[in-house]
Amino acid sequence: MIGRALCALTLWACSGTTPPVAPPPKAPVEPPVARAAGVLLESLESWRARRPKVPAIKYLKGALHVHTKHSGDSTTWPKQVIRYYDRAGFDFVVITDHNRVTELVPSELAGTDILVFPGIELTNNPPRCTPAPVEEKGRCRIHVNGLFLRDFSSHSPDERPIRHHWRERKSIARVDLYTAAIRFARERDGLIMINHPTWFWGTDGALLTELGRRGIGLVEIANVAFAPWNAGAAPHPGTEAIWDAALSAGVKMWGVASDDAHHYRQSEIDKRELEGKAIYPAFGGFVMVRARPTMRAIRAAVERGDFYSSTGVLLERADVEGTELVVEVAPSERRGHTIEVIGDGGKVIERLAGRSLRFALSRVKTYARVRVTAADGARAWTQPVFIEPPVFPSPPPGQSQTR
Repeated sequence: MIGRALCALTLWACSGTTPPVAPPPKAPVEPPVARAAGVLLESLESWRARRPKVPAIKYLKGALHVHTKHSGDSTTWPKQVIRYYDRAGFDFVVITDHNRVTELVPSELAGTDILVFPGIELTNNPPRCTPAPVEEKGRCRIHVNGLFLRDFSSHSPDERPIRHHWRERKSIARVDLYTAAIRFARERDGLIMINHPTWFWGTDGALLTELGRRGIGLVEIANVAFAPWNAGAAPHPGTEAIWDAALSAGVKMWGVASDDAHHYRQSEIDKRELEGKAIYPAFGGFVMVRARPTMRAIRAAVERGDFYSSTGVLLERADVEGTELVVEVAPSERRGHTIEVIGDGGKVIERLAGRSLRFALSRVKTYARVRVTAADGARAWTQPVFIEPPVFPSPPPGQSQTR
């Protein structure tokens, strides 16, 4: 009875046949757009996993005025020069041989971690110019760097680079002699820097202002090989004073520290010292550029003034935060420091002993910059922060503003 009742209730089990299986529910159909989006997302994630890591932006130590044997007044070959800078902890170097563009092939850089960029020092020392040299026996000194060149004549790495002829032949006016160098560098898409401007007191504030308006965006304020000339001597202003004159006129121009290196081997330096000859050693002046380690990024940072210059002092920060200029000395610095804020007309607005500064930009009319001096005399200079839009450098006559 119980069995028959169970069979009645479970007909399929008692009949010995297999009950039909219900079909599985249909999977929802994924819309084509969603399916494509999923594939794209999967591909994007795969690409992200494979792509090279982008280096973080940090300060890179660089030299913007460096000579090799190709200059004619140095005895050290380019690949040896680069190794000296690499061992000294530099991240990049611009080689600026006299009137020649020096290139290095990859094999010459093997075993180094340094970036090397093409440049040139356009050098002209005519016997006459107007205004005339202040020193009775002095010559006119027209020295301009073209940095990060992009379009220049090539040469075999086994030969000395070709000599470029660029000098002004029709005028002896200083401003025209400089303009010829500006034109040459612009044609090769280089950044332009006036070198040791107060050498034989050849450049004053008025001339530097005019050169800024014609296209020079960089000036050496601390060429360590020309320290006495940098400081000035009454009645001649020093490099910072003529820089401040140009800045006060609203010219956008960044200040550079360099070593202008020619001599690298200690034996050579000792020999020149015994002979009473001029010595131009390496590593004394440099720039700290906030950029990724590529020529494009470093060049752009130098062009917009995102760097500070130094003869030994390192900074942790040099920024504008809101309406304040903020400067902090690096933690590695163990010396005492004096921090000065310099503004309109080159006037020192604030001076303090310490490791950090916050300065309200409302206290100046045109610009503010900071100079940090260590107890041993080493210095760092920030770039000026402009309150009003500066007068941007205009191109030389006949040149287009755009590149």
